[in-house]
Amino acid sequence: MKVYKLAGNYITDIELLKSVPEMIKGKNLVIVTSADSDLEKEMLIAARLAEGGNSQYMDSFSNIYETVNKINISFTQAISQGITRTLSDIRDILEGVYLVKYLSPSSEAVLRQLSSFITAEILKAYLNTVGEEYQIADPTNLFVSGKKTIGSTIDLDKTTPKFKDVKAKTIIPGGIAADEEGRPTIPGQYSFDYTAVVAATALEAEEIVIWTDKEGIYTADPDIVEEAYLIEKLSPQEAMELSYFGAKIIHPFAFNQAFAHGIPIFITHSQLEEGKGTYISEKNEPPSQIISGIASIKDCAIVTICGSELTGKRGFAAEVFTQLAASGVNILMISQASSENSICLVCTKEEAFKAQKTLSRHLQQSIKANTIQEISLIQGVEIISVVGQGMKDRPGTAGKIFSLLGDEKISILAIAQGSSEYSISFAIKQEHSAVALKKIHKDFLG
Repeated sequence: MKVYKLAGNYITDIELLKSVPEMIKGKNLVIVTSADSDLEKEMLIAARLAEGGNSQYMDSFSNIYETVNKINISFTQAISQGITRTLSDIRDILEGVYLVKYLSPSSEAVLRQLSSFITAEILKAYLNTVGEEYQIADPTNLFVSGKKTIGSTIDLDKTTPKFKDVKAKTIIPGGIAADEEGRPTIPGQYSFDYTAVVAATALEAEEIVIWTDKEGIYTADPDIVEEAYLIEKLSPQEAMELSYFGAKIIHPFAFNQAFAHGIPIFITHSQLEEGKGTYISEKNEPPSQIISGIASIKDCAIVTICGSELTGKRGFAAEVFTQLAASGVNILMISQASSENSICLVCTKEEAFKAQKTLSRHLQQSIKANTIQEISLIQGVEIISVVGQGMKDRPGTAGKIFSLLGDEKISILAIAQGSSEYSISFAIKQEHSAVALKKIHKDFLG
């Protein structure tokens, strides 16, 4: 059995929806659907308006209703009972939020659940019109999570037995779970990917196929590097590095879960020839190139802590990371001088200000004593990560990369390399990123 994960626009885009029957014909499948991002956004706007006592929430709901019904009647004149029931449930929750002027986490979770059910119901209704009889399984009866309403973790040991009766030709609305008391939860970030991977693991699926609006993973962002091309094969480690640093096809955490259980992932698009896309599994043959791809994260900033207090003080870095974690700051990259006199933390620009403020407050006594000289901030930064299994045990790769940047007079602000030797990451000013990406791609992948 295979698990197909369909992006929301494969269902709400009529032309893409029409391609689904050919994709699934004659296959032994379970399909996990994503919510449509635009519909879900409109639903949450309606909920916030309702919470604020604004009767215009009904205008947002009407937009959802009209959009869904327009899709439905494009392939059948009869409105699906499942779609009608789901829309009615959404309206009832919004009316309740409007009356009490409060959107509880549990109500938000239920709304997100229903947004996922909408795409599942549309898909089921369409497939039934073309002779493919699929049934919908309630994800709250399958995925068992912790009690946290939003951001919970799925318990695989408790979830797996629930899948024993799940058969082929089943649609599972993704992104939704329930705690042991049956209360709906939203499991983790990028919960649609997460639930698709958990479903594949519980079903012992032979493969996960991600049908998305992208053709797969490219050697670089084709909007920046015109010569970028589709990568046909990647190792799990390479895919995780590229996805973490900007190749947003599937979340790195979902990658990790799939490969921990030996399940390969194929990323493709219906407009490609059959078998074309990016296949991710353990590579048996040696890499043909030194690097496989380049990814980047824009709109970052560097927070630098400098001072004699860092030198030789055990636990200083741990203390810094603990404080930042408590403030909800996510660190994207870390670089420390060998002298231990400074440490650089790269974050998104929004979180960098929070990081600087948090550290200035926490290290206030050290700043007064001048053992911490400064906590500085450099804005307008981009992280570039060069990824490739071929870099392992291949000396000189980093030197060549930095020499190429030097030829373009691009200064490197911070450098980090993973112990796996599968990636080299560095931070530069964002204004130089396009030149850097094109230069590295031309010399290594051109």
